[in-house]
Amino acid sequence: MAAVLKKRALAEYCQTQTIVEDAPKPAKRLHLVRRCKTADHSEFSTASLDTADPQQLLPALVNLHSSLPLTGDAQSEVVQELLKLLLNDTVAPVITTKVLALLANIITTHTQAQPVFEEVMRVAQRTKSKKVLAQVVHSACALSQCLPPDPKLQDQVIQLALSHITTTKFIILVGDA
Repeated sequence: MAAVLKKRALAEYCQTQTIVEDAPKPAKRLHLVRRCKTADHSEFSTASLDTADPQQLLPALVNLHSSLPLTGDAQSEVVQELLKLLLNDTVAPVITTKVLALLANIITTHTQAQPVFEEVMRVAQRTKSKKVLAQVVHSACALSQCLPPDPKLQDQVIQLALSHITTTKFIILVGDA
């Protein structure tokens, strides 16, 4: 009896079942939109660095990075403005980091590198941010390449790097514990 019911149910199921084939879906197309240029990066104005608002200052620094390399007069003006930003202790660490990176990229001559190197070392003494210290080490190494070989200067860079590595390793060890 069960076998007969089973056969009847199977027959009814096979009669009512319809084959539904899905049509292949078309591939999705991506629509890429190119951003319009907001600023001409070929020329940079140092007036944009005079703002105290970090939301306006960071895009100005990125714009400056896009306009590198700079010519002689513009380069000295930009270096002076960036040094003013380094002297300001109220600037956010992200801006200080970007300023240090820009100084390392801009400085190519010995006459500019010496005062900037001294200011970078002062930033290392007064900052507590690990990201700023890492950028200070990188900038000090880049600036020391522009200066004539000096064992005292090399010792300063090495001591700075070792102190940064030591404190970073300590933080990693404490974090793992």
